[in-house]
Amino acid sequence: GPYFITICAHDQLRMFGRIVDSRAELGPLGHMLDREWRTLPNAIEGLRLDEFVFMPNHMHAILWLPGMGPDGSPNTISLHMAVQRFKSTASTRFLQARKRAGLPRAQHGIWQRGYYEHVIRVDDELDEIRRYIVENPPNWEADSLFRRMEVKSHAARPLPGGGDHPGSTRQ
Repeated sequence: GPYFITICAHDQLRMFGRIVDSRAELGPLGHMLDREWRTLPNAIEGLRLDEFVFMPNHMHAILWLPGMGPDGSPNTISLHMAVQRFKSTASTRFLQARKRAGLPRAQHGIWQRGYYEHVIRVDDELDEIRRYIVENPPNWEADSLFRRMEVKSHAARPLPGGGDHPGSTRQ
């Protein structure tokens, strides 16, 4: 079934890009994360991606886990396994890119520990969450993760080459 997830950047730093004219404009790290997210179904058979967006310091996504494996057996892939696969692969690519560019090891990783999840149970809710994801960039300044960052004024280092939601549970 479908799940709505939010994954935050380490310390909610604005590392993935910025919002320009109500649109998400990805930086080098954001583009790399976007590519990794899009290839996740290649690594996890039966997983389907739905609507998603990378914001400056977090991402929102809907993904579908298969109910049955290819042989008709119950699915053994959990949401946690899918999210960890994405976070781990993206972190490895990030570290490899830094190393290739001759940059020192990053002082911190890309990700905040855990993620937020919400099981989507009805079609109306699925439509509402899709709309929320699409409308997230134009509403960035009203986002709880935007306000948190107003207090923190950390600058994020880009890659070389260039919220919390009601009903969600934290993993």
